Amino acid sequence: MASANSQYRISSEIEKTRLKMVKVANQEGFTSKEAIKISRDLDKLLNYYQELQDSNKE
Repeated sequence: MASANSQYRISSEIEKTRLKMVKVANQEGFTSKEAIKISRDLDKLLNYYQELQDSNKE
């Protein structure tokens, strides 16, 4: 079972990454290599967060 602290840290990291992605996308375009890289990183964080949520249900 994941601790609330680890979920909070991941949630904070998700928000920071999301804001970074929006900033880069607005500056360089939504299909820029950097925006896509950050989007993929965000996907990984979101998937990990979902895994933590699912493990808490069991």
